[in-house]
Amino acid sequence: MIRKSRIKSLSVMMAVMLAVMTVSCGQSTVQNSEKSAVTMETEENSGEDALANSMVSVSNIASAESTADKVETVYVTADANGAVNDVIVSEWLKNDEAAAALDDTTELKNIVNVKGSETYKDDGDGNIVWDAEGSDIYYQGTTDKQLPVKMKITYTLDGKKISPEKLAGKSGKVTIRFEYENNSKQTVDVKGKDVEVYTPFAMVSGMMLDADKFSNVEVSNGKVISDGGKTIVMGVALPGLKESLDISDDKWDKLDDAEEIKGRLSNYFEITADTTDFELGMTITMASSDLLSDFGVTDLSGSDKLKDLKDDMEELNDGSNELVDGTAKLKDGTTDLTDGTKKLYDGAGDLKDGTQKLYDGSAKLKDGAGSLSSGAGTLFDGIKKYTDGVSKVNDGAGKLASGASELHNGTSAFVKGMKDAGLGQQSSNSEGINQLGAGIDQLATGSNQLASGLDKLSTSLNNAEQKMELQRTAYGAIYQWLAGRGTTALSNPLTQFGEIGEAIFGECLSNVSGTQLTTVEAANYWMENVVKPAISAVEAGSNGAAVTRTTTQTVVSESTSDNIATREETSESEPAETPETEPPETPAAEPAEAPAAESEETPTSEPAETPAAEPEEASSEEAAETTAEEPTETAVEADNNTAENNVVTKKIVTTTTTPATYSAVTLAYVQGYYQMCGSAKALYGATDQSIKMFTETQENEEYSLLGSVSALKAGADALKAGAEAVKAGFATLAQTISKLTAGLGTLYENALKLDAGAAQIATGASQLSAGTKELVSNNNSLRDGGDKLAGGAEELYNGTGKLKDGARDLNDGAGDLLNGTKDLYDGSIELDDGVQELYDGMTKFDEEGIKKIYEAFDGELSDFADRIEAIQEAGSNYKTFGGSSEDVDSSVKFIIKTDGIKNL
Repeated sequence: MIRKSRIKSLSVMMAVMLAVMTVSCGQSTVQNSEKSAVTMETEENSGEDALANSMVSVSNIASAESTADKVETVYVTADANGAVNDVIVSEWLKNDEAAAALDDTTELKNIVNVKGSETYKDDGDGNIVWDAEGSDIYYQGTTDKQLPVKMKITYTLDGKKISPEKLAGKSGKVTIRFEYENNSKQTVDVKGKDVEVYTPFAMVSGMMLDADKFSNVEVSNGKVISDGGKTIVMGVALPGLKESLDISDDKWDKLDDAEEIKGRLSNYFEITADTTDFELGMTITMASSDLLSDFGVTDLSGSDKLKDLKDDMEELNDGSNELVDGTAKLKDGTTDLTDGTKKLYDGAGDLKDGTQKLYDGSAKLKDGAGSLSSGAGTLFDGIKKYTDGVSKVNDGAGKLASGASELHNGTSAFVKGMKDAGLGQQSSNSEGINQLGAGIDQLATGSNQLASGLDKLSTSLNNAEQKMELQRTAYGAIYQWLAGRGTTALSNPLTQFGEIGEAIFGECLSNVSGTQLTTVEAANYWMENVVKPAISAVEAGSNGAAVTRTTTQTVVSESTSDNIATREETSESEPAETPETEPPETPAAEPAEAPAAESEETPTSEPAETPAAEPEEASSEEAAETTAEEPTETAVEADNNTAENNVVTKKIVTTTTTPATYSAVTLAYVQGYYQMCGSAKALYGATDQSIKMFTETQENEEYSLLGSVSALKAGADALKAGAEAVKAGFATLAQTISKLTAGLGTLYENALKLDAGAAQIATGASQLSAGTKELVSNNNSLRDGGDKLAGGAEELYNGTGKLKDGARDLNDGAGDLLNGTKDLYDGSIELDDGVQELYDGMTKFDEEGIKKIYEAFDGELSDFADRIEAIQEAGSNYKTFGGSSEDVDSSVKFIIKTDGIKNL
């Protein structure tokens, strides 16, 4: 009877699931902010969309109503055999306290915020902190972690196994088997006993079959619902549950309908049907360890009397055990208390001695701090006098260095003048004249090289400026095309430059798109087939839709006090009143103006901005709930009442309003589009600024960069001409100088000695000036340090005064503590004696009374109830797949979508 109640509970859960499924069939949209993560692609069959949306809606409703702080949904895509392809985990961090930051622990990779612009910091060990700013956080990530339940789908046609690829288009008797392997075991402590059970995952799988291709559809453990041209099939498997119950075969044989019950607890289910031109759409499986409690099926033990009896007996036994253990612990505690109070009394004496020493030391410290404060003030006065003196020395050293430098310049000019005039010994003058001639030759050669190099530099800079002009034109055209949302197709404005124009435009397009787009054709295709549909979907997602539903309810009664209620629902869309709450605004789609141009080829003004606001997303509560108006009309009609089956069918007509949604992936496309707009605008501005650096005169400058190079080139040409003129006239000058050198050797040698001495003086004066400048540069730091030292010493003196007063109060309190611990120690001795007497009495009461009563209780029945409790606790313990802190209340559900089998 207990197991029958469990099966009935599962049937009720299935009925609720199917009711939600059929309500969703026929709707154009379903509230679900994460739908894109489940479908992963655009489905051709609207019925399959309704199926997926219904399953996800069930999960979202449970998530919204959950009290967990972290709600996790694991989206899995698999092939037609059930093998996993991709796993995406969606996390919802609730921020009920509107905190500025939210701490989280995760094992996920490639984390993306899917509903906001909040950022996070990662310490590298999986601990992240979100800058929540008072909002909930919604993010997704990926993982290669193995799923707790492995799914396997096999197919047979006319009794023979067949692969999905070969089954497509075939006809005959087909069997589809969904089999699940539970790989998640837990050891649960139930009343001090370790019970090993599987995590109780309930696997609910659904699919939509075309009535033209499938007939005589049956499912081994689930429900089949016919809806006109479609057949909805729902199957349920509970992998590991039968093993967790650990019921022996002889116990199963004693139960009525044992085989049926075993089938209900199976780890697989099978769908059989007659098929013509076999074709199967996607299947959706929802898995959860607490799916039973989500639908109100929480009492799996089945018998209130059994539960009450078990609880009473266990409470009596446990209470007695706890009472004995408690008194034993109490005795240990009182003994420890006595020992501890003795140590506390001894420690209080030591504390009293220590506080007295602390008080004496604090008095000495205060005196020392006073002396330190006085010395720090004297030191600061000395520092000020020192820094003033250093400044004066620095001024004098500067003047000395300046005068020494002028002296050296004068002697050097005098010696050079004598050299240039050919003074000194004839041989030296001749050598100088020769060196001067060589230098003039080098000047002529260098001026030629300088003129040639500047000519090349000018050509290179002009070429670079021209290329940037073309890049600015390209970025301007790309931004105009993006800002206008592809109103006019993108074209290359640089085609007149041939291959160079094509290469530059392709490079600019790649830079704007982050290497995603490199050709005009790819860009136009992306705009038409990705951006425009995504923006349209976001704008459409802000409007509400309403439907009128016709509900057919069938009640199957097994007895007057026990019945199973199933509901079959159909719906058809009709116009409904517009919801009072208006949808969020969508950014305007009007194209921005093209950038203004300084010439026909090169725009110079900055492109006009396109509205940067992104469409608002519906909150998670809006995504999970269905807003319904009160029914405008309700009609109830009994269609059939068969005495044999006791079946009653009723039709109920209601009108509801369901807001529409748009997907997170679609929103990501729109966000990527706006990011590309920003990149194009930024690159256009950067190129324009670079051109201005080349062509415009900067502040406090006489020429632009290109103008400066031109001026340098003109000067180099003039230098070249002058060098040639100097070279031509040098021969005449050399002849004149050689005639004036006779007799001036002595004067020349003395001039050399004078110049050498002046050079040494200049060098020493310069070093002296540099040293005094470095001293001056340290003056401010030295002054600040002295000021801080004086202030810190004063604060230290004030603090030591407070420390002295506190030490005195602490010493007085230590005396009071010493007296109190003496009284506590005396009382703990008396308490320990009394607790020993209590422990002796409780041990006798437990052994002679309670234990004998409890041992008479049926242990086998208690073991079964313990396993039920262990299974329920194991389901509650499994809270996360992607990772979570132990102190965070979290919940997790799995949604698995398999590929369809198409007849191409």
